[in-house]
Formats: sequence, C-alpha cells, structure tokens
Amino acid sequence: MFNITVENMNLQSTSAGIKVSAYDRNSTGNMYDMIFRNVRITDTNRGLCVAPRWGSNIISNLLFEHMTIETRFFGLDWWGSAEPIYVTGLSTNADQLWTGMLKNITFRNIIAKGEQGFIVRGNTSILENIHFENISLTIARWSNVTEHPSHDYRPSQEPQMAWAKVDGIFAMDIDRFYLQDINIDYQQPKQSYYGQCLNLTGDDCIAIISHGPSSMFNITVENMNLQSTSAGIKVSAYDKNSTGNMYDMTFRNVRITDTNRGLCVAPRWGSNIISNLLFEHMNIETRFFGLDWWGSAEPIYVTGLSTNADQLWTGVLKNITFRNIIAKGEQGFIVRGNTSILENIHFENISLTIARWSNVTEHPSHDYRPSQEPQMAWAKVDGIFAMDIDKFYLQDINIDYQQPKQSYYGQCLNLSNITQMVQNNIQCQNIDYFISGQNSIEKLHIGHKYTPRMLYIDFETTVLDEVRSGSYRQLFHPDRIISGKGDAASNYARGYFTLGQKLIDYVLEQIRRITNHCHSLQGFLIFHSFGGSTGSGFTSLLMEHLNINYSKKTCFEFVIFPSPKLSTIITEPYNTVLNTHISLEYADCVFIVDNEALWDICTYSLNIEKGNFVHINRLLAQVISNITANSRFKEGNIIDLNEFLTNLVPFPRIHFPLVS
Repeated sequence: MFNITVENMNLQSTSAGIKVSAYDRNSTGNMYDMIFRNVRITDTNRGLCVAPRWGSNIISNLLFEHMTIETRFFGLDWWGSAEPIYVTGLSTNADQLWTGMLKNITFRNIIAKGEQGFIVRGNTSILENIHFENISLTIARWSNVTEHPSHDYRPSQEPQMAWAKVDGIFAMDIDRFYLQDINIDYQQPKQSYYGQCLNLTGDDCIAIISHGPSSMFNITVENMNLQSTSAGIKVSAYDKNSTGNMYDMTFRNVRITDTNRGLCVAPRWGSNIISNLLFEHMNIETRFFGLDWWGSAEPIYVTGLSTNADQLWTGVLKNITFRNIIAKGEQGFIVRGNTSILENIHFENISLTIARWSNVTEHPSHDYRPSQEPQMAWAKVDGIFAMDIDKFYLQDINIDYQQPKQSYYGQCLNLSNITQMVQNNIQCQNIDYFISGQNSIEKLHIGHKYTPRMLYIDFETTVLDEVRSGSYRQLFHPDRIISGKGDAASNYARGYFTLGQKLIDYVLEQIRRITNHCHSLQGFLIFHSFGGSTGSGFTSLLMEHLNINYSKKTCFEFVIFPSPKLSTIITEPYNTVLNTHISLEYADCVFIVDNEALWDICTYSLNIEKGNFVHINRLLAQVISNITANSRFKEGNIIDLNEFLTNLVPFPRIHFPLVS
C-alpha cells in the first residue's frame, strides 16, 4: 500500500481519527509514502494512530502535517486513553507479535488537545527516524478521574502498560528521535497531572535512556518549558546490558523551573559511550527538595557514580558542553567520574546563583540515601564540585550567593584529581574564592582575573559594542556593560524621564552587587558628559538615587564640559544647564574637563600634530590616577576621598575645580 494522500477533511469517531496498521500475522506487504494534510479531528478517543499489531512488514515515509486534533475523555467502556498521537509496535495481547519496522514518520505543524499526551514506543519492532516539529500540545483534565490508566490499560495488561503514565510525550526504544519547537501547556494546576512533561524512557521531564545494545543519536530538543517532580533533562544508561552508544544530542533554548534537578547526565551501569552533548541557552531554577526526594537541587549534575553497590558503569562520558546557562538553585553543580571516564567537559558563560530557600542548612548534597552516606559525603559544595576528570574547562563563570556565606559550606570551587584543566574569568560573589584539592591536579592553567568595579552605561548600543568587541573586552564583566534599546537623541528629558526610568532599576541592582563586594566603600567616581542625553539626563536621575541609597558616601564627578568650537549638537547648552543643577545639589566634587583646553594641550604643549581621543583619554587618566594614588600605594600619607574635599572645596556648593 503506497502513494496515499488524505487532505482537507473533518473527522469524528468513537475510536481513532486516522489509523495506519498491520492487523494479522500474514501482514508482510510494505506500507509507505502516505500524506495526511489539513485534517481536523475532533471528539475521538484517539487522534492519529500508527499501531501495527502483528506481522513483519515495513511502514515508512508517513507525513502528518497541518492538523488540529482534539480528543475527548475516554469512557469507562473504552479500553484505551485519549492520546492525540499514538505510535507503537507494542502488542496488547501476548499471542500477538509484530516484528516489522516503523521509520521516517513526521508530525509537523500540529495543534493537539487531549486528556493524555503523545506515546511513541517500539518493542520487538524497530522505530527509526521519528520527527515532531512545531507541535502545540494542551493537556486538559476534563474528568473527575485523576488516577486513570494511560493507554491500553486493560486489567490483564496492567504490568505491561504501567510505564505509560505520562502527561506530555512518552518515547522509548527509538533510533533517531527529533523534537523541535514543542510547546506543552497544562490547563489545570500541575498537581492534577502525573507531573511529567516529556518522558523519554524515564520518570523525568525529558529522559533519554539506553536500555540495551541500540545506539541513540541525532536527538534535538529546542524551545521548551519544562517542569517535573524529578529532573528536567536526563541522559542515562540504566541497565547492565546498556552497551549502545549515545551521541550527538543538542538541547537548546530550554527553560526548566520547579524541578528537583535541572540537567542530569548520570548513567547507572553498563559500558556504553555518551558523547557530544550540547546544552546551551538555558534558564534553570530548581526548588528545595522535599523530604521524600533522595537527591538535592543541583541545576547541573554529571556523574558516572552509581548509587547502589551492585550497579557499576564503566563507560565513557566525553565532549559535554554547557554554554550560556543561567542557573539558580539551593545547590551548585556536581561533575564527577568514578569507575567511568569523564573527558573534555566544558562550562562556558555560566551564571550560577546559590539561594537558601529552606531552613535546612545541613542537608545532603545528592543521592544521599542513608545507605550511601560514606560514599556521598564528598559532595557538600556550594558552587562547582569537579573530580576525576580528564580535561576540564571553565570560562566566564559567575557564582553569586544570595545569603551570607555562613549559610553555605563555604567552597566556591572544589576541584580534585583533574588531569588537565583550564580556568578563565571565574568570579565568586559574596563568598571567599576557594579552591580545594589543587595538589592532585597535574596540569593547572589558571587565569585569575581582577574585574574593575565599574559600570558602562549608554542608551546607544553601538558605542558600547566597541568595548564589547574591542581589545580590552576580556577586562570587563559583561553584566557591567549596560546599554539601552535606543538613542535618547541628546535630549535631557528622554534620558531623565523616558528611557532612564526603564533602565534605572537594573543599574541600581548592578551597583548594589558591586558595592556588596567592597569591604569599606569610600564613594563613587562618575565619568560623564554634560552635553549628551545619557551623560546629562540619566546621570541626573542616577545621582538622585545614589543620594538616597548612599547618602553618606562621597561622590566625585569627572565631567566633559561642552566647548563652543567643538560642539556639534544644538541641545548641549540646555542639557548642561539642567545637569549642572543636579551636580550642584548631589555631587561632593566635580572636576570639569574642557575639551578645547585638552586639544590645546595636545597641540601646543605636547606638539602632537594629529591628536585623537587616545591622547585626550591619557591626559585624563593622569589626572584621575593622581587623585587616587594615595589610596592605592603605601608610600606617603594614605588618605581617603573625604580629605580631598577639605583641601579643594572651600564651600559645599562651590565644588567645581577646573582640570586644564
């Protein structure tokens, strides 16, 4: 049977909407090249059903696209459940057996709504190359029955079908499974559901688990929102027969919230190779683990360590990359090998926030069942724990602690038995920077880095893009370079009232984070121009807030005063007058820099024929470094900023010395 096309149909049924099947033991004829397009299926017990019962034929090249499927609550006389999509080679009776192949099946541009999710499972059959693209699935509890069977749940089949309790997508025993642009929505609170958004052979949100010699590869998961009572995404090998390799998997643009664990790569036993995994552009937020949960709330957890003594995994975990991830949890990251080999693990551009959400301070770290207490005691770390790894890379890591460090174990990084390691730009906020176990690291390349306590602020992005992409881009933390979404057109009012109001809260939060790292904050040095919109309008707004939040701290300004010969903007005089009023009220000392005077110094005093901004900035750097020199060097009298005011400011409102 081949070359079948079904288009532009409205279907209703007491059973399934569309069914493709092989139904007797003599079914050996192949079925292929079928297209189902622009079909609306409503009020059915099942939507799309590809479920051969027995035989040995090949069913391939099926395309289901541009469909709307809405299944109803299954009646008590219906032995199945209301799955909008159901693909399986699993037989419901012991005397039925299908040993054929299901391959190249695509579901594209489908809007589905039902009491149950999708089920895709092989058994003795082979499922290969299954695609789900641009799917919108809504799970609705239409009945008062909360604990109900999932599918094919006849009493005689209870042990066989128990695995299928899932509210989302269940997939198992598949070679090449693709998920792209999937959205799963729940119309009632999650307590009404089984709590699993995606189950790819596990009890987690997305669980991809090897059960035997079959390889699993080329799996892509993109653009998803996940919640689970267990882990968000799990890649694992789960039995002693797991020898099939798992590789080339990409997880991108995923948001994981309210889970006990975020990303979990944790094979239990077997001897397969798990490699080439990429997790990028993710937002992970784990919750405090309940007393009935034996793990803890790690946003990222990678290990080959078994939790039971009779389980042993001797495979290889390699080439795993975590990139552009924002994580928040009660616990940090754990990366550890054991009898397995962990190789080439990358963490790039990671922001980790440790939050104590519970009153429990002395709690287990992970897999901390009572019987495993001696084995798991090493894992008490609030940051990143790494052990038994060959080639471990950390780049652009920021770890922030929301409560005082006394509430934590006190270790930002805990690294031991790592054969080759590279660190670059690692920052630990609100806690002592600490690395333990360095003596066992054979080759350690550490790029410790001091980041200036500063903020770049501009409404126009092009100016700051030069900093982000310039030769000094590695000097500054990316969160400290703040740009708006549009130019304020050199208008004081737009900088103060319109665009400034949208940006001020974020700027103040960054200032708070920076000041929290200071042991003894003296004050602020503000560099800006009087003529521009950001330099005049937004600076005025910022000065008012600094005066409220840090009223006892000294505030020095270094301002570029517009010059008649060099001025190119007609609004500069107005911006200057308005900004001068704010500087008069809230600044302690304002060092005025005249652009024209600086050009004259370069031309006539230093004999520079063609001066540029580099020469002017170096002149300013000389002035600024002289002001702070006594605070930075031990020689001479060590004075603070307040002592400058005694010598330079004769009267509080007359605080405008000229730099020339």
